[in-house]
Amino acid sequence: MSDVGVKLHKGIGRDAAARWNLLAGDVMFPAAVLDARRMQHNLDWMRAFIDAYGVSLAPHGKTTMAPALFKRQIDAGAWGITVATSQQAQVAAAHGIDTILIANQIVGDANIAAIVDLLADPALRLICIVDSAAGVALLGEACRAADVSLDLLVELAPEPDQSGFRTGVRDAAALAGVLDAVAHWPGHLHLAGVESTKGC
Repeated sequence: MSDVGVKLHKGIGRDAAARWNLLAGDVMFPAAVLDARRMQHNLDWMRAFIDAYGVSLAPHGKTTMAPALFKRQIDAGAWGITVATSQQAQVAAAHGIDTILIANQIVGDANIAAIVDLLADPALRLICIVDSAAGVALLGEACRAADVSLDLLVELAPEPDQSGFRTGVRDAAALAGVLDAVAHWPGHLHLAGVESTKGC
């Protein structure tokens, strides 16, 4: 099993992990298992895709939450790493990732405080998705209080006339409200673009 790596829980030493046998049930499931040869193939493919199409990619890190893999993706040409929560952003930042996309609207005092704390590092670029004026206001108030600036992407719902999607701006009026809310916090909130899963 030399080509297989197991995602380890924080605090478990490498020596103990070296004695584990995944197939014998020594590891609690679910466990992310990586095949070194296939992983390198995927990294090479990503690099070729970036070069061929001139795009910037931020692979999603929430599945593995493996900082060593984040670094390999960055070294292979990834522009940044995408996460789902403020806690995951903290992990990525703590392991040297300097461009992090949070693919959700951040709400809740503790989550927003964590984002504001991360933004105190001028070397870190943090980008959050927003889809409501109320959510934008929460971020704006916190960023102004801490005198930090946050980049935002407005999420557009894939099909505005459908209700099967849990996130995203649904119509032109809602979009206008979000854009107006962002404009209310100059110097602290910056509209960096749009995000949508349409066509995926």
